[in-house]
Amino acid sequence: MTANGERQGLAVHYQFSAELGSSRLLHCEIASDAVVAVSSAMDALATGQPMRLSVPPDAVHLFDATTGHRVQDEQVSRPLAEFQHAAMAVA
Repeated sequence: MTANGERQGLAVHYQFSAELGSSRLLHCEIASDAVVAVSSAMDALATGQPMRLSVPPDAVHLFDATTGHRVQDEQVSRPLAEFQHAAMAVA
């Protein structure tokens, strides 16, 4: 999670969070899609607040939303637009 003024990461709008002890699930929106991220930061956040989420590239795993199969690493270099029906998991 990065501060509002920083330009790295995926631009989202915070909606609400679920506390998990030493971390929490941040429920956010990008356009009309839901994004959920785990964060250890405990900063106060306001509903609708813009923020940026970033993930180490080696921790991202893409899955074909139709088949459920993992998208192989050699396919990831394709343009993101080709993954219209992809789901993402972060290890």
